[in-house]
Amino acid sequence: RRARLSPSPCISADCPWEIIPWCSRTTAGKIVAGETQSHSIHVAGDEDWIRIRPVQSGSYQIQTSGDGDMKLDLYAANGTTLLASDDDSGVGLNARIGYNLTANTDYYIKAYAYNSSSIINEYGVGVTLMASQLGDEYENDNSPTSAKSISLGVTQTHSIHTTGDVDWVT
Repeated sequence: RRARLSPSPCISADCPWEIIPWCSRTTAGKIVAGETQSHSIHVAGDEDWIRIRPVQSGSYQIQTSGDGDMKLDLYAANGTTLLASDDDSGVGLNARIGYNLTANTDYYIKAYAYNSSSIINEYGVGVTLMASQLGDEYENDNSPTSAKSISLGVTQTHSIHTTGDVDWVT
């Protein structure tokens, strides 16, 4: 899904389309897995801070989209410990970070232009829980009582997608 941020009472007087809270870690906006947000780099040196607090531990992909040359940094909950950084691993000049995030833990994403003097009218930031973490079509099959049936001569493809996962069939 793609969300378009709407103006709020907390807007920049110089740039009425920019919401001020996104401009620092202490006032970071929120994003959830499966969401893509639209942002802008409206003045030289602008950066957007976004907080994610995953509800499920696993491997996540954070990426930018659009025509700008973007960079991403991922920070721990304290907002100062840099966990990962990327420039051009995404499509074109976009950034992409893959990282294992822990459930119910805050992380901070900083998105900014590669060239600090650039202005980027619109770019996207998205967060995705990687498919291998979602399980297979037979989940929940982690116990004998939740086992899925299999017929003679039929092939099923299951996955061990998280630590401790088991798959049962009957």
